[in-house]
Amino acid sequence: MPLVNPGGGRVGLPTFKATPHGVQASGPPVPPTPTQLAPKPAPGAPVAKAPAPLHPAQFSSPPANIAGAQARLSQLQANTANLVNPAAAPNSPNSPMSSQQVIDLWNKEGGPRSADKFLPGITQAESGMNPHTVQQGVAPGVTGYGLYQITPTSGISQTGQNIPGARAQFGNLLNAANNTKAAIHLYNQAGGGAAGLSQWTDPYAENAAGHPGTP
Repeated sequence: MPLVNPGGGRVGLPTFKATPHGVQASGPPVPPTPTQLAPKPAPGAPVAKAPAPLHPAQFSSPPANIAGAQARLSQLQANTANLVNPAAAPNSPNSPMSSQQVIDLWNKEGGPRSADKFLPGITQAESGMNPHTVQQGVAPGVTGYGLYQITPTSGISQTGQNIPGARAQFGNLLNAANNTKAAIHLYNQAGGGAAGLSQWTDPYAENAAGHPGTP
């Protein structure tokens, strides 16, 4: 049966004939396919290539340069945190505290604000504001420890010591918070005010109390 040409009319089927040179087709031409009708690129025109697909391994880990940048960023953030939050500094050995840190810690542990202005002078004279300071060249029974140089003669000893008449009721005195709690205890025990401050041999305390003392 003849085929119907979409453009109108009939389309006959080609016939095939065997010849000494092979099979030859004859009859009406076969209509071109859409692919055959597509325009051909001009000679010499660049041919666009599809991008190569990404390999899954490319997603498994960031490139080395990005990983290095992330590491540097983390270090920068840590350094910045130490600057923004200076309270972290005393946790490192031989790191002195600032005046404001000393005052803030005193208030945090329950110390009266009336003593605030004297605290920087006291701690600077006693320990250089370094909570890890241990007094050198003296007998264990009178060795001062920490920020306020608490000695066993006050009735408070350092952790691990066996000093008659003293006990380690505040734990490790080289911890700034523990040392401050001990200092507040001694301050209140002496009656607070000028009498409380007089336990430390410091010009600020001496001006307030009229005479020096030892914790």
